[in-house]
Amino acid sequence: MGQQWEKLRAVVAAESYEGRVVSEGVADNPICRLMIDPTIPCLVLHWRKNPTSLQLRFVLESVIEIIQAEALPSLMGDDGQLLRISPEDQIWISQNWMPRAVLAGLRAAASAVPFSNLGKFSLDPIHISAPQGLAINSFDRVDDAKRWLRDQSRTRLVDPI
Repeated sequence: MGQQWEKLRAVVAAESYEGRVVSEGVADNPICRLMIDPTIPCLVLHWRKNPTSLQLRFVLESVIEIIQAEALPSLMGDDGQLLRISPEDQIWISQNWMPRAVLAGLRAAASAVPFSNLGKFSLDPIHISAPQGLAINSFDRVDDAKRWLRDQSRTRLVDPI
């Protein structure tokens, strides 16, 4: 992980108690939980509560590192607890993070939509701007999102004729 990531970690840690906890262990903390589901295979990002902008970016930077290190082609977002994503973070995700995630090996992303309407509307601009090479979809239920990711994984295994 690079120098920019370390700077981001320090800023997140200084932001609040929760930020410090997130910066010390992105896999399991009060904001989110990251785990690998080998049955798909994918990285699962379960938001436990709405992150600050810095926490969101730190977690998503960590997601890129994990996707690359574990050669995981898919990301499953359990976004039920996301209240909203700011317009600035929507742009950052769309124009900065997603292209780098695709370069790191991400090929499919699915999410179980947020419970709040504002959270749902926050995801729309992000999904619409998905870069070429990234299949993306939203679902009301986590199980449906995982099923879609499994289908995407199977489709990628078949060579085009």
